[in-house]
Amino acid sequence: MPLSGSVDSVMAAIRDDAAVEVERIEKTAADEVTAQRAASQRTPSVSADRDQRLAAARRRNAEAIAQTEWAARRAFIEEREQWIGRVVARGREILSATSPDALSRLAAEAVAAVGDEHAEVIAASSGGCVARAGSLVVDNSFDGRARRFEPVWRAAIAEMYRP
Repeated sequence: MPLSGSVDSVMAAIRDDAAVEVERIEKTAADEVTAQRAASQRTPSVSADRDQRLAAARRRNAEAIAQTEWAARRAFIEEREQWIGRVVARGREILSATSPDALSRLAAEAVAAVGDEHAEVIAASSGGCVARAGSLVVDNSFDGRARRFEPVWRAAIAEMYRP
């Protein structure tokens, strides 16, 4: 399947999907925290050691709320990582269907990076290519490109998830 749309439109679609996912996760976490806080505000029965029991109950409730908030944050992070994995897998699927023109552009980019128009260009098994000129090697395979650009796309995704 050929790549359709610009990089900006793909990023906009990813941002829209992420925004919906963030809203869902935040609502779930907020509902859980609200339920825990409501449970912590129930009045205990009156007895001789009321103050001690009340303090102990407050500590337990505060700990339960903190644990719930931590669990919600962990779930949020895990869901985000799963979503990122799905996006990366989809990107690899799109890249695997690239045209010969796209592969030619990857080879030209690798040769330009090596700086020697007589560089040896080898097709990579994962897609893309590797260019060699003497001891200088430029990995322009899909895996190599993914490693180089990961900090960029992770930063963009992290920005989408900022509160």
